[in-house]
Amino acid sequence: MISQFPEITSMPYADRLNVIHRLRLLRNTTGELSAHTGIQLRNNSFSKKTPFIARCIYSEFGREAQERIGVNLDELMRDYDTASRYFRTIAKTRRAQPEFYREVLRCLFDEEFALSDGAKPYRVSTQAISGLNIAVLTLLVLDILPSFQAKDGDVDLNMHLEYLARLREYFRVLYNNSRILQFAPYLTEHYQKAVQQIHNGELFTRLNLIAFTQGILANLENNYKPEILLQTNQYVNRQKIHPALEHDIWVERDACGGIPVYWQFETLGLDYILIRREFDQIIKRVVETRYEVFLFQNESEVSFILMCQSEIERLCMGNPISEQAYMYGACNFDNLQIPQSIEWLFTTNRNNTLYFYHFYIV
Repeated sequence: MISQFPEITSMPYADRLNVIHRLRLLRNTTGELSAHTGIQLRNNSFSKKTPFIARCIYSEFGREAQERIGVNLDELMRDYDTASRYFRTIAKTRRAQPEFYREVLRCLFDEEFALSDGAKPYRVSTQAISGLNIAVLTLLVLDILPSFQAKDGDVDLNMHLEYLARLREYFRVLYNNSRILQFAPYLTEHYQKAVQQIHNGELFTRLNLIAFTQGILANLENNYKPEILLQTNQYVNRQKIHPALEHDIWVERDACGGIPVYWQFETLGLDYILIRREFDQIIKRVVETRYEVFLFQNESEVSFILMCQSEIERLCMGNPISEQAYMYGACNFDNLQIPQSIEWLFTTNRNNTLYFYHFYIV
């Protein structure tokens, strides 16, 4: 572990506040932080506050960081400082090149790759970053976060949109190399949510970029390590629900062209086979498409995962499946016990023939 000089917790609270301001962690501009604190800030303005006032403000900042992304502010700043010091030692070497570093991440997550001859150039770097905050280090390597000592100034929201797009493309390659899901449904959904947060005018700062990256890295680890994926699947299975859907024929509201599209559920253990039937006017016959779907409930929200049945068969045979075959979203039931209508809200990887559905019992 790289030593920190000085330790964050030994710094006066005013100095810690100046660091937060300088790095634009909690607000994107000096003006926004000034409005938030009621203090006209410039440079090291917090140094002019009494120790008690500085401590109160820092405590409030710590509470905000915990509420926004579930992180301890002292620990995050310490990790940021440590990763920044390490990055400075490699900044002018190939270890800091994004393509090289991506293979280091792969070596970190993929045990099979780490033991192969192809991983030899990356093993030393993998060992060197042990104990560092990988999310912060990744953002430093990609030149998305400034160094801990930098004075970069204000951040524009368009920069965050650009950074999110860059992160999506950077991580996509690692998902392509994974052995089970060679695509990135979580990455796509996570990216879309972050972009929507910005477009909705919600608060989004470098703190959120760190949380975004942490989430993707954790998901990548799950995707590469079978034992973690098994634990995740076991957790999801415990959340599964099975409302009575299989005893009726359902019709799709607002079907294209006015031709009814019918759906039928069949029980498959704790899941369902979902059959879509539509009359094709060109070939003059009913076309049937089969999916497998399971529903799970986390607190009050019901979510679904929907996959083409043919792709499930490929997955069971150990073959990769296409990204278009995997669909995820939320389900709104009018009555979960005796449902009369269902609204399917797709949040990622919508198939061309599946949009937004309202099913009604015929």
